[in-house]
Amino acid sequence: MRRFVRDDPGYLEWLTSHPAGFVLNTYAHATPDYLILHRSSCRTINRQLRPGSMWTSPYAKTCSDVRGEIEEWAIRETGKQVRPHSQCAGTGGVRSLVSPVPRTPGGLGSRAPRLLDRPVAFTGDPIRIIVTRPGNAPRLVIEGAQWLAETFFRRDPSAVGTTSYDAWIDLTQSDAARRDRVLDLDVVAVNTTMAARSSHASWASVVASGDWSWLERIDPSWT
Repeated sequence: MRRFVRDDPGYLEWLTSHPAGFVLNTYAHATPDYLILHRSSCRTINRQLRPGSMWTSPYAKTCSDVRGEIEEWAIRETGKQVRPHSQCAGTGGVRSLVSPVPRTPGGLGSRAPRLLDRPVAFTGDPIRIIVTRPGNAPRLVIEGAQWLAETFFRRDPSAVGTTSYDAWIDLTQSDAARRDRVLDLDVVAVNTTMAARSSHASWASVVASGDWSWLERIDPSWT
């Protein structure tokens, strides 16, 4: 089984050499919301794309010659069965080759937050952040932002542990100078470790700007 994230050449080569295989279309960070199983021959996952588009970003492809292997991977990673694409992988009575794993009542799967080691102290005046968005989009108002941030960085899987965003950055950005800019790799990290769906196109102007003077306002000693 192979998984391709931002690797169109590898993915297309796999399709060519495995014409009878299976392809699971997911987000780059696999979630139970989108698990569509295709055959390699399905035109919806192997047709010619328009310039600038990619098969493996922001989506990812999990590929295998063995359908059951992909189905087991999906349940192991998300706790949910795949959904066969009606035009190629078959629906009419075709059942999954594996059974779902038991779920703990009330559990949230692999993204379950950690328990707090100590309560968040709601002291001082709440910090209020207002984000103005373009066009007629409503403003985003965050009340008590410091308490929300503390809770997130102490509980969310993307902030804690070996598969967290911080661990990703420490591993991939060993060159200290790379901390002084915003890279396309950062967007990949956000989408992979934070279960985000941030478009690379939305970050393109930031990545290409080359002016990182605004980052100098952030204390480099902060974690």
